[in-house]
Amino acid sequence: MKLMLLLGVILALSVVALGLKDPICGQEPGKQGEVGQTCFAHFRKYTYYPHMDKCQLFIYGGCDGNDNKFLTMEECEATCKENK
Repeated sequence: MKLMLLLGVILALSVVALGLKDPICGQEPGKQGEVGQTCFAHFRKYTYYPHMDKCQLFIYGGCDGNDNKFLTMEECEATCKENK
């Protein structure tokens, strides 16, 4: 019974912690250009990988994608990183 209570508390805290981050951080991380892609820009951006709690540099082609791209590492970490 105590184990179930402990697991419930841990689950509740995890849900609350994830809810505090910006929803952008849960979006698919940015990707390098893919085969057949027609976007030829070469923008240096940073994207957040939630499973690693880490921001990394990637090259954004200029189209498609989502909002999980940041101009600087600092902006990415301030917005998304859990262990600051």
